[in-house]
Amino acid sequence: MKRIANINTDISVYDIEDAYNKVFTVRWWERLFGIVAFRFADALYKPDDIDKLQEVLEEDLTDQMVYTVDENGTPLEWFDCDNFTFALGGALNRNYETAAMPIFLTYVSTIQHALWTFYLDGEIFAIEPQTDEIYWIPPGEWKLSLVAG
Repeated sequence: MKRIANINTDISVYDIEDAYNKVFTVRWWERLFGIVAFRFADALYKPDDIDKLQEVLEEDLTDQMVYTVDENGTPLEWFDCDNFTFALGGALNRNYETAAMPIFLTYVSTIQHALWTFYLDGEIFAIEPQTDEIYWIPPGEWKLSLVAG
């Protein structure tokens, strides 16, 4: 068994959920009726290390895979955004350091899109698996459906 020294797990799911609620303006009734769901696998997370995250993104080749479209350019149901997201998730979860960070599978209902998001200093950022782009998500920009990880 590999031991990891000095993993500082001091970010609670309560802080993370609060930030997601603010950024995605989640209402109490959306939680009550299951319109929005949070599924956290851990109670505490290690603070994000952007350099390590970018290192994993550079090593992973998911962004070089081909998005599937038909002859008219219409997206097909196989190997689209959710498949890119799951493929990148393998790389993020194979690395001990990024696996301990608050990085979550996220489904955004307003744009019908799957991607990874992460909590950093009270803010939420997105990781686009198809391009490896990392960007800040402004509050109220998207409607959330699922956060899991």
